[in-house]
Amino acid sequence: MARVFISHSEKDLELKNFIAGLFASSDVTAYFAEWEKVIDKNPVDGIKIENDIKQSDALFILLSQNVENLKHTRDWVQWETGIAKGAGKEIWVFEPAGQLGSITVVTPSLHHLVIYATNDPWHTYLASAVRAFGKAKTVGVSTLLGIAIGALLGGERGAVTGGALGLGLSLAATDDLKKPAGLDFKCGNCQGSFKIHVPERLQKLRCPICNSINEMAWPKLS
Repeated sequence: MARVFISHSEKDLELKNFIAGLFASSDVTAYFAEWEKVIDKNPVDGIKIENDIKQSDALFILLSQNVENLKHTRDWVQWETGIAKGAGKEIWVFEPAGQLGSITVVTPSLHHLVIYATNDPWHTYLASAVRAFGKAKTVGVSTLLGIAIGALLGGERGAVTGGALGLGLSLAATDDLKKPAGLDFKCGNCQGSFKIHVPERLQKLRCPICNSINEMAWPKLS
């Protein structure tokens, strides 16, 4: 059975529950590791965690203000990223849209960056990505019709507010063989490249590799 290792802070219960819900209708297992609990009660077993990552099909990194502020969690997240890279695992970085501008955690290696909200449209979109790990274990198995469209932004931080905000997801939600392809992105500072899954019209995007801010250039609305 396919498995995804989830790197996160135990304090982010809402984010954890949202991500866990993506796996409910799939044959993919979510493996959660919570360093706060481990450190409080038991010695950290780095060898076990390393093996757990190597035995997983991908690494999901849930960045947040809690990961930002908890030094030991932040350090472990970065260490897990290095293990996943060395093992050739697919790495997805998730940042809550409502916390944009408050996260500076560097992730030197990633394949996908997701700026998301914990609402139904994003659940539908991301659940298809999870299902794809169970049905086909290759990156970019198939390209969906498009990425999130129609989401409006507010403020300099580009944070998504007010529920779904009319977020339109052009995807075949019932096709388990298809994975959201995202859009190609290349950082103007470090030249790092990865796929992005973000609300359309996002004005600024932080590069997780070098922590620089990129101005987004979307086509003009007709």
